[in-house]
Amino acid sequence: VVAALDAGGGAVNKVAFLAHGPEDGLEALDILRACDKPTISLAMGESGLLSRLLARKFGAFGTFASLRPGEESAPGQPTIDQLRRLYRWDRIGPATRVFGVVGCPVSHSMSPAIHNAAFAACDLDKVYVALPASDAAGAVEAIRSLGIRGASVTIPHKEAVIPRLDSVDPVARRIGAVNTIVRAEDGTLHGANTDWVGANQALAEALELAGSRVLLLGSGGSARAIGFGLQEAGAEVILASRTPEKGRELAGQLGCQWVPLDQAGEQKADALVNATSVGMSPNADASPVPAGALAAFPVVMDIVYSPLETRLLRQAAAAGCRCIDGLAMLLYQGAAQFTMWTDRPAPLEVMRQALLSRM
Repeated sequence: VVAALDAGGGAVNKVAFLAHGPEDGLEALDILRACDKPTISLAMGESGLLSRLLARKFGAFGTFASLRPGEESAPGQPTIDQLRRLYRWDRIGPATRVFGVVGCPVSHSMSPAIHNAAFAACDLDKVYVALPASDAAGAVEAIRSLGIRGASVTIPHKEAVIPRLDSVDPVARRIGAVNTIVRAEDGTLHGANTDWVGANQALAEALELAGSRVLLLGSGGSARAIGFGLQEAGAEVILASRTPEKGRELAGQLGCQWVPLDQAGEQKADALVNATSVGMSPNADASPVPAGALAAFPVVMDIVYSPLETRLLRQAAAAGCRCIDGLAMLLYQGAAQFTMWTDRPAPLEVMRQALLSRM
């Protein structure tokens, strides 16, 4: 069909089809490169959004956008304001370097907002897009095919991407999860983990990590990254979780003590870190630790950021604890990614405001 269009009498080709995965977004961009005439090529739907956002980079005649939210003429269509303000469409060109977040789903991710704001503040010819991918193989293929310079990795691909990368940072390998991919100048893909960096930096604002004792709640991927990161900084970790089997397994890997979650309030530590989803919207009235036990912890950190002030943090503040919300870890892990990709300090305040504007 595309070949017939390109050989026909029209001045501009236009091709639009529904994307069922990231490979369809890539195909839409391949069409742009294959045609001799000016061409518009769009993969509709969330999976095809990159075909709209990166159209200028690959020489498209144009793209389509809606005037206002709710007035889209096709699924996955951004607004003009999003194209121009968030993605800086008018500045994108062949030399623009592309970054993105891979996962499933990624429509909720705040990473495009914070990284595009940071690129704009530093006047960098870079753009950050969402790359929905249902499997890790498709995610890494998209990164390689598009020449993407760096990527954030979110659920469910943090573990599955590891064997598909060319190298992995030793700490990320110990954690067993990658949340950051960096493309080297030779094209190889390197995996790292900045979740633990973000957690450590957030906690370090209130606590000397080396030699401290930290009670860590949870046994999932976040708890795993934070636990290894705390040990990397010289802290002693006590793990508490609802699920004995998973908790004991992670405690064994960390080489630390495990206690049931309902006994967490009986522990003594310099800080308590909630790395569970307890207290996250829509169950914002829940807290993983009884309010009466919180006074024993000088510092309380909650990685939940929706809501920003969880019940745990409200109760901890009332008990006189120093509180650290989930925004801090999110900010610092993103800032560490920015530095890996650009070799320059991250504009923290710009990134913080971009996050706050979407809370």
